[in-house]
Order: sequence, then structure tokens, then C-alpha cells
Amino acid sequence: MMATGNAWEAQPELQDELIIQYSFDSAQMQRISQYSINPDFDYWTRKETTGIIETGSKTWMHPFRSNQYNFTEVAAFPSVELPLELGKTWSSGLSIYDGWGAWANSTLNNSYEVVDFEVLEAGFGNLEAWHIRAITRADFGVSVHDFWYNEEYGFIRMFIKNYKGQMLQFDLAEVKG
Repeated sequence: MMATGNAWEAQPELQDELIIQYSFDSAQMQRISQYSINPDFDYWTRKETTGIIETGSKTWMHPFRSNQYNFTEVAAFPSVELPLELGKTWSSGLSIYDGWGAWANSTLNNSYEVVDFEVLEAGFGNLEAWHIRAITRADFGVSVHDFWYNEEYGFIRMFIKNYKGQMLQFDLAEVKG
């Protein structure tokens, strides 16, 4: 994942552009596709351009949501409303439109809560981070997204358990530049 410093073309007045690159081969595609919870959405890409919002009061990003990660579309997106403190809550909604297979024309209701302030071990040292738990409710089920936000590096860990019980974890391994 790399920030380009440009505005994201889909919403240039609000979001900055991120480029995400994926690596896979046909054997991985075949193996992973058998676990898809949205068989109507079987789109694979090696590169996507998406957006992030960073203001003095909010950080929000589209998650990795292509290929085998497409179920992150129906879990709360990583988001913080600053300043953070234990017990702070906020909510958001998301309407999913055409193009997302079985999830098209769905509405997601997300509730967020700051549940802890922790020290996490990262590949390049220990980092302090706010632990936020987000719960997403939709007609098709409930997903839980725990993520950790470091004030210098942003979202450093994401753990998602989707409405079908599948789990996925992302960890920041390296910072370049």
C-alpha cells in the first residue's frame, strides 16, 4: 500500500489516493475462491486505487477489499474520530451499491468503541496504539472489526471476523520513506 500524494479521482474533494498492489497466482485464486462468501463477486486484480481521509479530527480508509479480501467491504471500515479516549463511541453507515454481487443494495450500520490503549509488537519495534472495536450490522449478518491505531503510523493492525465466522488479520510490517 502506498499513498501517492494525489487526490482520489472518485472523491477528490474529500479523499487522498492510495494504491494497493496484490500478488497471487492461478492456484491461489482457485484455492481461495472456494471459501468465498459472495460467489456473485469473483473479481481479481493485481492493483487497485482507493481512498483515505486524514484530517485533524478524523482518519478513515477503505480496507484492502479486492480478491480474497473482498469480505472486508461488509465490515466497518477502519476509522477514528480524534481525539481518542477510553470508552469513546461513534457510529456510521454505509450503503453498498451495484457491483458487489450478493451484497449489492445493502445498508451497513457500524458502531465503534475505543476499548483499550495497548503496546503492540511490530516488525520494527513496540508501538502504542488505541484498540477500537467496530460492530457492523446488516441484513445478512453481523461482522466485528478490531483495529489498532497508532498516532504516528495510523492503522497498524486489523482483525476482522465476518458474519460467516471467517477471520482475517493484517499487521503493519514495514514503513518505507
